[in-house]
Amino acid sequence: MAPGLAHGAHLGGDVAAARTAPEGPVHAHRDRRRQSRARGRVCDGAGELSEVARLAGPVACLGLALLLVATRRDLRLLGLAAWGAGAAALGLYLAPDGAAVAFAAAAAGGLVLAVLAAWVLLRWPWALAFATLACIPVRIPVDVGDEEASLLVPLYLVVAGAALAFGWRLLRGDDRMRELGPIAWPLAAFVAWSGLALAWSDDLRQGSIFLAAFVLPFGLLAIGFA
Repeated sequence: MAPGLAHGAHLGGDVAAARTAPEGPVHAHRDRRRQSRARGRVCDGAGELSEVARLAGPVACLGLALLLVATRRDLRLLGLAAWGAGAAALGLYLAPDGAAVAFAAAAAGGLVLAVLAAWVLLRWPWALAFATLACIPVRIPVDVGDEEASLLVPLYLVVAGAALAFGWRLLRGDDRMRELGPIAWPLAAFVAWSGLALAWSDDLRQGSIFLAAFVLPFGLLAIGFA
């Protein structure tokens, strides 16, 4: 009986200790799981949009690569259309959750300003250089996913205007090609590979930001300057 009682007392002590033990580690574990799930939502996006982004990045970059090296006007128009569609899809993916109305309003306003910028650039092409220099120092805080980033929003409007002006010139018969000369092919290879890499990237959000905020706009600006 004594060993049994001792064993029962030991079990009772363990139960009491478990009941009185601090619950911090359990909550910490739960917090870690919640943080992990939150990180998954930020990196992978929401449902179908994340898959759209994995497709949009390669499409936009391949379009830009085509703009850099194509010698036919119809192919350059196709490349410009792919660049624009892919960039728009990446922007939609990076928009904050629940901000669809605000994103649509901002896109509509940006389109109006881009058309105005295109009109200016068609009349005075040299204005592209001055507008770029004026906009580079200006950064505007923007919600990207669950974070706030300072982005070159005014410069992106200039880029959108340059894209519209470029497309208008192509439609009107502009037959210039490979404006960047011998560096067009290596630059096109870099751009295309950067886009394709998004398809298997572990950090979809950061890869999308890299393409949408840097590779795509500055690649088109390079063509515009040339």
